[in-house]
Amino acid sequence: MKILNSEKIYKAHVFDVEKIFCELPDGRQRYYDLVQHGPAVVLVPVTEDGKILFVKQYRLGAEKEILELPAGMINDKEDPDPAAARELREETGYESLNMTKLGGFYASAGYCSEYLNIYLARDLKWNPLPQDDDEFLSNISMTIEEAYEAVENGVLEDSKTIAALMMAQKYIRKR
Repeated sequence: MKILNSEKIYKAHVFDVEKIFCELPDGRQRYYDLVQHGPAVVLVPVTEDGKILFVKQYRLGAEKEILELPAGMINDKEDPDPAAARELREETGYESLNMTKLGGFYASAGYCSEYLNIYLARDLKWNPLPQDDDEFLSNISMTIEEAYEAVENGVLEDSKTIAALMMAQKYIRKR
């Protein structure tokens, strides 16, 4: 596929929407809509006593509070590693003395450019930063097995949380 032209048609707080004009592999041409969203980080924080820290917050798309792993946007000109450290402190109050990048993935590459960088955070130490002024989070912890049972039973509904837990599984889940 070859991009022939693009036009920004909407600018929002955290994303833009572009109309993209493409040439398909068979030579036909077509318009697509693309949500341009900056990269983000997702953290799998594991305490010394084997619990995973989650945040519960209202999500407009779900129209309810959902349980998810701590996550957030990477600021302009910020690298993923310091963004992960910052978001962990803002959303859970903990810093990690042992942060490992596990990889990443696109949130939904069919219509969105957002790339999520996944981190395993261990050796946690209390060192909070203020939450963003538009975040109203409550923190919840589960044992590692409870967290994976929550995925398996459909209790966890957030795709980035489920995918990040799957990426961390070989490092934290005893079988």
